[in-house]
Amino acid sequence: MPFSSPRFLLRVGLAFTLLYAAAASFSRPTAWAAFFPAWTTAFVPREILLPAFAFFEVVLALWLVSNRFPAIAAASAAFVFGAIAIFNLAALDIIFRDVGLAFAGLALVSLSFADDTFAQTLLARYRNLPPRRRIALWFFLLGALMLSYALLGLRGIIAPPRLP
Repeated sequence: MPFSSPRFLLRVGLAFTLLYAAAASFSRPTAWAAFFPAWTTAFVPREILLPAFAFFEVVLALWLVSNRFPAIAAASAAFVFGAIAIFNLAALDIIFRDVGLAFAGLALVSLSFADDTFAQTLLARYRNLPPRRRIALWFFLLGALMLSYALLGLRGIIAPPRLP
């Protein structure tokens, strides 16, 4: 029965969590805005960022429920929940559930990958790259990450850690 399959239950559970967070962010915006890292508000004010992220959560929830490219939707949800947990480690007493939700998203990726031909195509293209191109791709991604970190540091958004 499709309504009792693990994939369906995981999709609905993750979608419900995203929809609840989106709706609750409108009822108590100051409580939810505190979970954004400080560097995000340097680019976009919280008054714009919070509704935009709520809209993104609704779209992601609908994408999960639609079962269209399920592995990529689940990977996106896992990334969102994981990022929330990583950027808010100081509030681990509150956001510890996001760690479990991130792993639920990864479990859904594992279960859905066999049915997602788009995700399989992307992985096959990556695997067909020559080793030098794979290394170049990883260096490019690492360089982009380091450049964005450096640019944020130059703007004073990310301060280097201070040793005692």
